[in-house]
Amino acid sequence: MGRFRAIAVLLMLLVLSAACCPMLSEHPLSGKPDIDLPLTGAWKFDSPEKNAILLHVYKTTNGHFILHYIADKGEGTTETFTVPFFLTNMGDTVYANIDIGKALENPFAEADGYFFVKIVPLEADTIQVSALAQQPVKAAIESGRLKGDIQKKGAHDERPPEGKVCYLPQMAVTCVRMTDTSENLRKFLITNSSGRLFPEVLTFRRIKD
Repeated sequence: MGRFRAIAVLLMLLVLSAACCPMLSEHPLSGKPDIDLPLTGAWKFDSPEKNAILLHVYKTTNGHFILHYIADKGEGTTETFTVPFFLTNMGDTVYANIDIGKALENPFAEADGYFFVKIVPLEADTIQVSALAQQPVKAAIESGRLKGDIQKKGAHDERPPEGKVCYLPQMAVTCVRMTDTSENLRKFLITNSSGRLFPEVLTFRRIKD
């Protein structure tokens, strides 16, 4: 697996940590959208390995969006995912609260909660997208700085249900779930190094008509 595929797996979610346990939060960073960005349209990431990730963003009502994610897996196959999200503004940083529980045809089985992605507009037609990394969140929960649950799931051999992507054979995984309040989640993101929490960055450029 090349570096692009590693990042793509990290962001599949635009992210899935496997075995049906993407790292989620019980609460969003805010109760409702508090900022609006011109995200509607199609965005593309081109990798050195000639794969691509496409993001199609549609605006709905009350500041909410729908994200349709398409990742080229090579050999003519793709991964797709459609999910709603809204934005939270925290100083000079904007985060997307991605609501996995309301995903269309949820591929994560019974998963329910919010996944956080940092969005940095660079210019009118360029954005950077970063997914929250599991390890620093896990460490914060273990040290008591953040409330949450950590569970370990063993390796398994069974095939996933049809249409489900939450499957990783022959590997034990750690499932992390944040249970802290929205206020404490915001404090955690503000007081910790953004580079450590969001280490992998993809740059997307708008596809113009």
